[in-house]
Amino acid sequence: MKTLDIISTWIRIVIFSDILKSTGCTCQWPDGLADSTWLDSEKGELLFTSDHVTGYDVTHVVTSSTFDTWDCWIYNETGDILVMRSVDAFAPFFVTFSTTYRCLQLKKITDNSYRYYELSPIQEDMENAERMYVNEASDVTNMAELCSRDLGASGSEFKVMIKSGSESAARVTCPYALLADYTFTYTSSDGSVTCRADDVGTLGMCANTEEVAVTAPSCSRYPLYASSSTSVCVDVLEVSGHTYTSLFNGGSTSTDSALFACVGLSADGLSLSVSPLYCRKNQVPTELPVANTGANIGAVLNLTATSGIEFSKFVSCPFYK
Repeated sequence: MKTLDIISTWIRIVIFSDILKSTGCTCQWPDGLADSTWLDSEKGELLFTSDHVTGYDVTHVVTSSTFDTWDCWIYNETGDILVMRSVDAFAPFFVTFSTTYRCLQLKKITDNSYRYYELSPIQEDMENAERMYVNEASDVTNMAELCSRDLGASGSEFKVMIKSGSESAARVTCPYALLADYTFTYTSSDGSVTCRADDVGTLGMCANTEEVAVTAPSCSRYPLYASSSTSVCVDVLEVSGHTYTSLFNGGSTSTDSALFACVGLSADGLSLSVSPLYCRKNQVPTELPVANTGANIGAVLNLTATSGIEFSKFVSCPFYK
């Protein structure tokens, strides 16, 4: 492609983006989102205005086009379905423009937190194989096109967001099946870290039923991706007999820690899969979680209950007798 053609194409992109930005809509954000800041289990900080949100960063691999700002496009309150539209268009093949849409099925957990499923297909040409719908049209309103339960996330693949500044009000009681004190051994996603049999960590659940207190084994400083020793339960969901818990870690983040994590507990209470940020597609407690890119991530903890009383298959905290 000639230099002049490339410049012409990008000029058209800028003009087309300006058209999108000037397009008004009457969409209203779900309860509590407008003019506030939320913490998303995948993206981190989201800044909502009356009609836009920034923080949902998405990058197209081929063109390196990045989308950061999204319109409130359609909100179906009856079905708790929210569709957001990217403010900026892009030309994936330098020929035609495309607009991206995100479809979220929301479930309010508390007045300060939501769980959501992304009802959009995986786009392998986006970084991290993000879920979204792509169309050349910038004004798609057909919900059957914008949202797909068949191609979207389901089961264990859900995310959460909590209102910034109200983290303590977003706490929930950790799942009963997990309420015990444990020791655990640890295996990392790439197999490079496997604790020795005598190098164990501890999970403490009985001191505070809304928290997981961790003493890390020497082989892994951040077994739940928390930079501190405590993670807070913010969502609990049972899927196919397994229990999935979203944890808010807070604190600082690094290459080894994350703001959120997800743990999946087996029905027998003996195995815990850990995924950074959010719960993954087809995540099961006995196996390493797998990202949408196909890469193994996270870790598996093998649990041994150490204190409490016998109740059914689990050893639970004494006050749950």
